[in-house]
Amino acid sequence: MAEKKYGSFESVYQGSYSPLNPNYGSLFTGYRVPVSQISLTTDPRTANVISEVTSKLSHGQKQIELSLVSPEVFESIPKDHLKEVNRLGKLTGMEFSLHAPVIDPAGFSREGWSESERENNERQFKAVVVRAHDLNPKGNVPVTFHATTGIYSTLTPKPKGVEPTEEDVVYVVNRETGQIAGIRRERKYNPEEKKEVWLEPEEQLKEANKKMWDRNFSSIAWEEVKAGNMIGESAPIVQPFLQALENKEITEDDLLPEQRQALNQMKMGQVIYDDVGSHVKAFYNDAMRLWPKEVKEKNVEELKKIRNQIFEIEQKNLMEKNPAEAAQRYDDALKRFRKIVKESPPQFYVPTTDFALEKSKETLANTALFAYKKFGKSAPIISVENVFPNTVFATGSELASLVKESRETFVKKAKATGMGESEAREAASKLIGATWDTGHINMIRKYGFGEDEEGKFNPKKFEKFMVEETKKIAPFVKHVHISDNFGFEHTELPPGMGEVPLKGMLTEIEKAGYKGPKVIEAGNWWQHFKTSPIPPAFEAFGSPIYGMQMQPYWNQAAAIYGMPGPYSGGYGMMLPEQHFSTYGSGFSTLPSELGGTMPGKGQKFSGTPME
Repeated sequence: MAEKKYGSFESVYQGSYSPLNPNYGSLFTGYRVPVSQISLTTDPRTANVISEVTSKLSHGQKQIELSLVSPEVFESIPKDHLKEVNRLGKLTGMEFSLHAPVIDPAGFSREGWSESERENNERQFKAVVVRAHDLNPKGNVPVTFHATTGIYSTLTPKPKGVEPTEEDVVYVVNRETGQIAGIRRERKYNPEEKKEVWLEPEEQLKEANKKMWDRNFSSIAWEEVKAGNMIGESAPIVQPFLQALENKEITEDDLLPEQRQALNQMKMGQVIYDDVGSHVKAFYNDAMRLWPKEVKEKNVEELKKIRNQIFEIEQKNLMEKNPAEAAQRYDDALKRFRKIVKESPPQFYVPTTDFALEKSKETLANTALFAYKKFGKSAPIISVENVFPNTVFATGSELASLVKESRETFVKKAKATGMGESEAREAASKLIGATWDTGHINMIRKYGFGEDEEGKFNPKKFEKFMVEETKKIAPFVKHVHISDNFGFEHTELPPGMGEVPLKGMLTEIEKAGYKGPKVIEAGNWWQHFKTSPIPPAFEAFGSPIYGMQMQPYWNQAAAIYGMPGPYSGGYGMMLPEQHFSTYGSGFSTLPSELGGTMPGKGQKFSGTPME
């Protein structure tokens, strides 16, 4: 029902036609969530989780997330404190989840990527899971890990149909050094279309790898030609007496001046060819390490011939016994090798997204398998969270790929330990999933999503895109983070206070079967307004005030009961605490938004009688 204003009624109904309307209120998202499903986070700046949980108990939540995003804060929590939090949960009926420290699962650091860093991070992942288990030793505690610490996605996201520009960059990882590099988008003349066209990222990356190999081969080409000429020119002169020299039947002093000169030239050619041979063997080993499996399988016979030609030269000491044959073998092997490399350049450079997927799935699968072996069916859930839209695994499709690949890797590793496939798949599906953060994905708006052809923002178009993106990840969701923003900065506001299309997104997740908590991440609200984000969250989600899941709803409460809304400064002290605390029925333990008052006015029989 449309909202209207009717004269003097405006002061009663606060500008609305009727607060009895179930959809009343400017914050209401249109998606109802019972109070029992709304979760609150602890302050991520403190390790005093017992104090934090105790202070949050008065908000009435059934679930609290321990937000421990800083590794240093997490490590500052004393040994038994998480167990004590579990005891508090048993006493109050509270359940817990844990936001793990931000650690990169792929193994990136400020210096780039390294396998040792990935292994170190995996150890931290496992340590977090072990401690998280203390929060509920009999259940599956959801543990959220960031999918990345901020590694750029291969391509900055662009709406469908938007053309690339010269400013666009393809982000890649050098597999040899672990460094991230940016390659600007390029054009290439297309003879068929008779114009320049944008190279697709895959083609451009192939060109970049081809250039890298061309430089490698060019670095030895001159030496190879020079050495080949030197050996080729001297071989006819040296070959007749080379065997006699080797058998010590003659010495160099017995040679004619022309023969000694030819011998010296051949020796110099051999030295150069030894260096060329070392480079060729190194190139071959690099290629075998960097080629994907399908390339090696396709060229398996040819690669065997190349290997035999290269390595037999040294094994048979051909450069000493028959330099001309050795030079011919090097030349032939190099031509064969370059042909394969030209068709399928080994990947010195790989897309950041592909590289991060390859490394992250290893960490996640190993962590989940470790947890399952240690804790069995009560193992914590490894839930991977999307971060910012220009980073890896930020979209629904990319995050879904990471979850699927991690599950498959888990199954493969579990079977290798003797576990049956059905058990492995069941455990993988249960223990590896996704945390979908609504505020993070909403920031994709800054890249032009939701705009029409004239560049004007179209909320319906944007909501359609966000719903489609959520559909891709919905079947894998194990946990949900709710925050609101306007699409440009990572501001964490309570739901309904920004422009995140929550109704459509949460509906898709619910359709896929998720019934778990919605964790309100509202750091900016705490920082700037110093009040709990829970009351506005109740209002935004139209939570029923009573357990019967019926009216009245929290979005109606402000108008029906005259309660101050989220934008109000409040009415001041309505019910002085001393009138209640005298008889032991005070509200001082409740947040002020839920009826609490400031303590400190005296308790029970303290103070003067008239106070």
